[in-house]
Amino acid sequence: MVVTEKDVGEASQVTYHLFAGNFTFSSIYFPISYITFIICSLFIYRVKKVKKRWNKIKRRWLKARMMMM
Repeated sequence: MVVTEKDVGEASQVTYHLFAGNFTFSSIYFPISYITFIICSLFIYRVKKVKKRWNKIKRRWLKARMMMM
C-alpha cells in the first residue's frame, strides 16, 4: 500500500478530532488509566496471595525436615 499525502492529511485530521474535537484527552486517558490501575491491583493481590501460600508450604516442608533430623 502506498501512503499518499491525502492519507496523511486524513490521518492527522482524525487524530485532531479525536483529541481536540468531540473527545477530550481526559475522556480517552482516564478510562485507560483506571483499567490499568485495576489490572495492576488485581495482579499484585494475586502475587501476594500466591506468595503467602508458598510461604505456608515452605514452612511446613521445613518443619517436616527438621522433624526427620
